[in-house]
Amino acid sequence: MESVLIIGAQQFIGFHLCSHFLEEGYSVDGVFFEPSQPFYHKWVEEEMLWLGRNAQLSIWTKEDLMEKADVSTYDSIYFCHYDPHDPEWPKDWAQERTVLERVWNVLKEAACPVFLLSSINVFGLDQEKITDEVKPRPSTEKGDFYLQVEKWWTKHVVQSAKSVIVRIPTVFGPWQPPGQWMTDEILKQFTNEPIPTIEKEPIRDLLYIEDVMEAIMELSRDVSNSSSIVHFVSNQFLKKLPDSVSFRIKPIDLQLKNRLVIDQKKEWQQCYDEQRNFIQRFNPYLENSNK
Repeated sequence: MESVLIIGAQQFIGFHLCSHFLEEGYSVDGVFFEPSQPFYHKWVEEEMLWLGRNAQLSIWTKEDLMEKADVSTYDSIYFCHYDPHDPEWPKDWAQERTVLERVWNVLKEAACPVFLLSSINVFGLDQEKITDEVKPRPSTEKGDFYLQVEKWWTKHVVQSAKSVIVRIPTVFGPWQPPGQWMTDEILKQFTNEPIPTIEKEPIRDLLYIEDVMEAIMELSRDVSNSSSIVHFVSNQFLKKLPDSVSFRIKPIDLQLKNRLVIDQKKEWQQCYDEQRNFIQRFNPYLENSNK
């Protein structure tokens, strides 16, 4: 049985990776980082309960990772802890660098591919058309943080292992945490309470979570031919949004060799309805967790 290690299983992408690999018959070890915000802690607890109903899954703390992990046994490793959809921002770079150093002390023994989840927000809002000659010039705190992580990762990890940095745009779908544009747009339909959106940056591109999972699986199967940095790009998803969508949009045009263009398998309305139906079922829990 193939096995994977997912670091940051509590995150939006990490959670779905755990679920997706389990559905594909993999053995999954997921490393859980304790959230500090009470509302997000309860959200993550529900995620872990949902995942925990599977005999092929082990949920570890970061301390477990340092003590138990035999990274030579994995077929691939995914570092998803710095998910762009994480509600817990801002991040302290000095503190997070310590996390990276501790994790890398374990991962440096890995013989398998190691994937780092990053963000297209390493490119600034004034960078609208990106070619291979264009260097990232972040204009936001998040973008600057991701560029620092990538530089550290490139210096320490890429030199020692087959590593791929995956830059993703905004991703939506069931379990997208509160504080994100799409989740908050939907939550407003079910409550009279004000919803404080955490994500303030405009959306540069948009992908549905199921399509992102398929793209990561595709990348994992053909990692030998992958660049050290890969950009996930939608096939014009932003242009398909209805006029009723009110979040800010500032499209980015990634004309790069190392990009993976992802075709949407479902229409916008079906994707939206799936996330809306999930939030409608989950809304009573959310209301209680915010009290």
